[in-house]
Amino acid sequence: VLQDQFADPDAPPYVLLMRPFARPRDGGGATQGGFMLEYGLGQMSDVSRRIMFTHEMIHHFIGQLAGDTGANAWFGEGLAEFYKIRVPWRAGMISLDEAAAEIGVMTEAYYNSPVVDLPFAELGRRRWADGAAQAAPYNRGFMYFVDLDAAVRARSGGKRSLDDLVLAMLASRRAGGAYDEAKWRELLAAELGEAGPARLDAMLAGELIVPPAA
Repeated sequence: VLQDQFADPDAPPYVLLMRPFARPRDGGGATQGGFMLEYGLGQMSDVSRRIMFTHEMIHHFIGQLAGDTGANAWFGEGLAEFYKIRVPWRAGMISLDEAAAEIGVMTEAYYNSPVVDLPFAELGRRRWADGAAQAAPYNRGFMYFVDLDAAVRARSGGKRSLDDLVLAMLASRRAGGAYDEAKWRELLAAELGEAGPARLDAMLAGELIVPPAA
């Protein structure tokens, strides 16, 4: 399903490592050529665990932008959060109610974050010393891509979506081209005019993101 989503039929195999963790937590982490999952004494539901699996698997296809990984984490983590819901829902692996519940979790995390308005440059510096800053690339990145997807759909009359921008980025990387913020800005400008890069600048500056009602 992910190979189809990201138009990557030749994606190489990857490794899944799992280990028990004797504390009340569950978590995952992508690695080079695979990902790992820790499962503990927490109360994570089967649906939440499947969604988390999907998030880590998406990293295998999306990766991260070139450059400062702290400053650019919004891209890889935000897209993994966005597609961890959309892909399973489209494939019939989770219900609409389950997808809505996860969207609610992400939305609440974003709006209740104590660093919701902190510029991303500062978030990158704090990332490994502040839990809220560490979570920001996930919840703020998610909200940015939700809002961007809505903008692309509205501008194109429903003919295009965030998928088209992501596929163009991946095509650039596979062809040996750029896979960085500058390339993303180029695609945004081509898709939305000056409003595209302006949306990115607003997100990076910490301006509150309020996606349109469905």
